[in-house]
Amino acid sequence: PLYPAAYAGVVAVTAVDRNGRVFRRANRGNHIAFAAPGVNLVLAETRGRPRTQSGTSFAAPFVTAAAALLARSGASDVDGVVDALRRAATDLGEPG
Repeated sequence: PLYPAAYAGVVAVTAVDRNGRVFRRANRGNHIAFAAPGVNLVLAETRGRPRTQSGTSFAAPFVTAAAALLARSGASDVDGVVDALRRAATDLGEPG
């Protein structure tokens, strides 16, 4: 497992493509809690032109935003937010 994602209490996120396949260079392991879009995302570069980028760093904000919305809508603690995320997520298979 890779750290800091594998530390207890951390919600680890990996990147998947539009078909739900794990990005070939993304983190894997039993510590991964969620997967989110993170392959060939269109971003604006510093000169304002679009470009594509991939990685777990681009997937994590999707889960962070969903967690923030759940927390705002009444989930009372971190465990409640994570449980709500799990209920709303699509299961992609075995952990790792």
